[in-house]
Parts: sequence; structure tokens; C-alpha cells
Amino acid sequence: MKTLRFLPVANGKSSFASLLLLALFFCASYKAQAFTYVVVRGASQVCPYNVVSYEIDITNIFPTQILIVSVSGGTIVDIPEYSNETYNAMRTQAKVDASLSDNPVRSCTAIVRWGAGGSGSFSANIGYDIGIFGGMQWNSDSIDVANGLGTLGSIGGARTISCGTSTSSYSISPVFGADSYEWSSSSPALQVLDNGNNSANFDVSNFRGSATITVIARNNTCNVTGMRTLSVSRVPARGGVSGTSQVCSGTVAYYSAIDQSSYAPLLGSGFVWGLPSGWSIIDGDGTGDISVQVPSYYATRPSSVTLSYQAFDGCGNSVRGSIGVQKMPNSNCYMERILPPTKDEKAKDTTDATDTDEIVAFMLYPNPSQGQVTLSCGTKESGTLKIYDKLGTEVASFANVSNGFVFTVTGLVADTYTARWITIETVKTFRLVVNHN
Repeated sequence: MKTLRFLPVANGKSSFASLLLLALFFCASYKAQAFTYVVVRGASQVCPYNVVSYEIDITNIFPTQILIVSVSGGTIVDIPEYSNETYNAMRTQAKVDASLSDNPVRSCTAIVRWGAGGSGSFSANIGYDIGIFGGMQWNSDSIDVANGLGTLGSIGGARTISCGTSTSSYSISPVFGADSYEWSSSSPALQVLDNGNNSANFDVSNFRGSATITVIARNNTCNVTGMRTLSVSRVPARGGVSGTSQVCSGTVAYYSAIDQSSYAPLLGSGFVWGLPSGWSIIDGDGTGDISVQVPSYYATRPSSVTLSYQAFDGCGNSVRGSIGVQKMPNSNCYMERILPPTKDEKAKDTTDATDTDEIVAFMLYPNPSQGQVTLSCGTKESGTLKIYDKLGTEVASFANVSNGFVFTVTGLVADTYTARWITIETVKTFRLVVNHN
């Protein structure tokens, strides 16, 4: 370690001289750091076994005495500007020492051969001596090098394809360095509709059983590829029914066939519905969506019936579905006008307490209720449902709702309420009893 010694000055200004020397020391050190540096330039994406040249640009105000070049993932072939460099055993590091030549180390080129992986890093480290201002200093720069093709991620998409589905989509995340993608399948019935991108659609209309989907990412420059696969299969639809699970005497109910695997409409054919005795299909016979007329009945307690169908799914498999339906007692399905209609409503109000068919066609059930309530209006027409308390204050309003609409009364206190069903053509009034016991 070097020590600075300051001699006394005859005129007594030694302290000033010391400060001046210190200032020069720090200034020189700063300039050495700021203006003596190395920059490496070259390819950051290479192919396996590529031979690539990297420029080592050295800028200095102090002579560079040592250059150390290092490579991971490859070997150093040569530094053409020098003949006196030394290498380690694996030729992954080269050293140029100015003490072995008459000139300081200068900018040069390093030639690197990359390995089978085609990835790693290249770095250059220079050492320079700033003398009494700090001794040997070092500066370095590096480049991370990646393979011409990155690693492929997993294929995303449905492993299980439901019957009735006509197309299915698959994709992978974009792959570093990939110029193109090629999708294929092991089944002739599973046809790719578009190719060349990191996503693809397949025609699965005629696909049955199981198959393997494959995607190949390719870097054409390096002539390297990567591959991913995904096993897929097609399964029969799981038949189910959605619709009204509680009905009242004389009402119209609606039911739809669904695939319980996805709860989507069942895309099938040849629907044959089985209805309870006395029930009849008034619309949609032979399809997956039907309107059913519930016959008039008198009951003092609930009873259960079953509605079912048999059809063929998109794969030709026989599918069955059913739903249990509860016939509600007549006492749960009554309606009664409590509040007089407004002037505008009075002109349209067609409720007639003596008209039994009209009464049972529009109702809320179960009634009394302590949870969910279903609207049955005997038509597909949409309207507004309003709920009023005994004082005539509106406590709830539901716009643009239709038959089968379900709402909850858990937020209402136990009491008797009035409900109004308002459409363009008519206004109906119900009594709704909320009981939380």
C-alpha cells in the first residue's frame, strides 16, 4: 500500500499543499473510473455450435495492463490481435498481459464457438494501474447469450372435449426465437384449421375417442426445433335438465336440456320428452327447449313428479336427462289484490278474483316463503316486478324479468307484502307472505 507523505513548506503553507494533493488524488481517481472502461458488443442470440465474433472496446486515460476474457457455454477460439494470450485448460478463459508486450492492452476481437446448448455468457474484464492515485483498478462488461430457440411451455386447452362441440382451441406461450409453429394431431378426424402461430383451432366435429395434439416451434435460422404434446379425448355428454323445479296448478313451465359437464345447452338431436300424466308440451316438441302446460289440480301438500328426455348427443351417443319437479299446494300459489291499482294500472289490470285460470297463471311460489321466490307468469313476455309493504312503500323492484325469475326475500322482515307484475299489456297483483320461522 502506498503512503503519501507531505513535507513542510518553508512559507508555512503545508496544509494548503496537502489539500491540493488530496483534491488531485480524488479528481484523478474519479476520471480513471469515469474514462477508463470496457464495452463488449456482439450477438445475444446464437445457434448451437455457432462461431461468433465479439468486439471488446477499451477506452482509457490510463494504460490497460490486463484483459481477461471469459465464456460460459462455449470456448474461446482466438483473439486475433494478440499472439501472447494465455488460456485455461478448457479454453473458457483467455488472459492478455501488457507486461509481456511493449504496448498496453487495446481494443480487440474475441472469437467464440458456442456449444450444443447455444447459450451462456461472454465477458471482458480489464485491469489498469492509476499509480499513486489508487493502484490497480478493474472494469468489466458482459453479454448474456440465449439459444436460438427458447423452451416451450405447456399446451393450454381442453383435455376433454364435450360432444356437441364443433371446434376446440389450443395455444402455448410465445417461444423465444421461434420463427414459426406447426400444429398437428394423431387422429385424421381431429383437423387443424389454422397453422403457423402459437395458437390453433381444431375441427372436432367428427372426432371420437382419444388423440395427441402436437405443436412444433421452429427457428429456421438455426434449424432447431422444440416440441410439446397434449393428450385429448372426447366423452359423451352428461344429460341434465334446467328449469322450474316447483310448479303451481295451471301454470306454464319451461325446461331445457343441458350438458352437465359444462352446463351449456345440449347440442343434440331426436329429443323425446317424457312428461308426468296430464302435462303437455305447448312449444318446442322434439327440441331441447320446451314449454309445458301444467294441468289444473287441487292439492293441500306438495307432491313430486319427474320430467325426462332421451336424445342423441353430437357424437351419436344416447343421452338421458331428468329433473324432479314439486307440485306446490294450492295454498302456496294464491294471489290477492291488497293495494288498489294506480290510475294508469287500473286501465290495464286484468286480474279477476273470480277467474281461476287467470289467477293461477300468474303467481309467486313458494308462498309463504322464507328464502327464494319464483315468478310464474304463464308467458315469455318480460316485465317489471315491484314489491310493496303494507304502507304502500316500494321495497324492491326488478326490471326486465320474465317467467321463472327467482329472487330472495331474506332481506325483508316477516310480513305480508303486495307484488305487482307490470308489462306493456297488463298489470297483475299478488300477495306475498314472508315468514322466516
